[in-house]
Amino acid sequence: MSLRTFCTIFLLISVCAFPLYFTIAMGIFCVVWFENYYELIPLYFLHDVLYGIPFPHFFHFSYVSTIFAIVLVCVSIFVRKNAFNGQQSGKLHF
Repeated sequence: MSLRTFCTIFLLISVCAFPLYFTIAMGIFCVVWFENYYELIPLYFLHDVLYGIPFPHFFHFSYVSTIFAIVLVCVSIFVRKNAFNGQQSGKLHF
């Protein structure tokens, strides 16, 4: 089993069993560690379906974690594309 699959399964267990701050930290770790980690979006959607409540601060919108995951994945793709400039060596190019 690859590390990405193991982290996805662990994140699924985290969504169902662990507190929100641990799940968010694990999601940020996976987005930073793996390239194009799209698995985060449906997992955070599952989190919102299970535990989401409407927030008055966000106009009674209950899918805040899903929006956070979409933004996080988009930012990670943008930063990887621009910072590494298509290089596979991992060295930053500014």
